[in-house]
Amino acid sequence: MLKIAISSKLMQGFCLKEIVNYAASTGFDGVELWMHQVEESGLTAQELKKLSAAAGITCQVHMDTRDINIASTNRIIREASLRQVLSAIEYTADLDANVVTVHPGRFASEKEIISDEQAWSYQIESFAVLAHMAESKAVVIGIENMEKRPKEFVLTETDIGKIIQAVGSNNLKATIDVAHLNSVVNVTRAIEAWHLPIVNVHVSQSNTQTQMHLPIFSIEPGGIDYPKIFPQLAAKYQGLLVVEGYVRGREKETINKSYKWLKLMLQN
Repeated sequence: MLKIAISSKLMQGFCLKEIVNYAASTGFDGVELWMHQVEESGLTAQELKKLSAAAGITCQVHMDTRDINIASTNRIIREASLRQVLSAIEYTADLDANVVTVHPGRFASEKEIISDEQAWSYQIESFAVLAHMAESKAVVIGIENMEKRPKEFVLTETDIGKIIQAVGSNNLKATIDVAHLNSVVNVTRAIEAWHLPIVNVHVSQSNTQTQMHLPIFSIEPGGIDYPKIFPQLAAKYQGLLVVEGYVRGREKETINKSYKWLKLMLQN
């Protein structure tokens, strides 16, 4: 059965305690906690575990993505990025959250001269390190498909599958970002054909201007046909649908509308 959650980024600027409690009071089943908000909150994993248990909320974690690139050709940046993600895996384990979503690495520059083979080598080496830590902590990593934009090269199920196959770890699975996928392929056909194990799903709306993470209830040109997609997802995945789509100054209104829209769509 599909359950619904919010990304903590939907309430940027609010304290983490308020985010968790507001998600619960609205009716959501879970919260995906972005690590930069966790770190800024100062809450320990044990404190956050008690908070989410009291609210009746399931938690999972999203790595911090600011200035992080686990496939950087700059060794110092690559190693510092790995330390950040390893820390997120450890926090996920301490929180008993089990799932952490990780963005794949990217090209450091559009003008950088590097072969595809070398770029993939850095990518796979980094995920091998992360998978080793995840295995030791009983945490599952969801590798997120990225949107079509310069420097990104892990965009599709095939790309994620290349990493999983090369590393050979059962602790590597897929986080599907539906809006990202919509910028690359026909999203309805792609999800219908999806075969990799799914551990997390991000849902929001996008449009033909490649604007990402618009409110899920928006009606957009070239937008995503969620009434068709939800049954496809439910046939392959039983977990949280994490709502994205931040609107500055309208955080709670957007969350409330998203909740009502999702409940209506999932009941049909």
